[in-house]
Amino acid sequence: MQAPAKPALYDRLGGVYNIATVMDDFIDRIMVDPRLNAKAFMDDLKQTFDKFEVPQPEQEELKAIVESTKEAIVV
Repeated sequence: MQAPAKPALYDRLGGVYNIATVMDDFIDRIMVDPRLNAKAFMDDLKQTFDKFEVPQPEQEELKAIVESTKEAIVV
């Protein structure tokens, strides 16, 4: 017997409206953060995830996605 398939991250996060709400808060947070760098960015993202009670497994998955782009976007 196969284990049930895990829903996509997009679905686990609640779809477009929930994701947009969380990201709007995050963008507002980082736009006024004078510490903005790789560490300030991840801290702000964590604060936004916590504010909206994004479950820890999804936070970890999203963090891994963001960190995988570091070499392409951090100067």
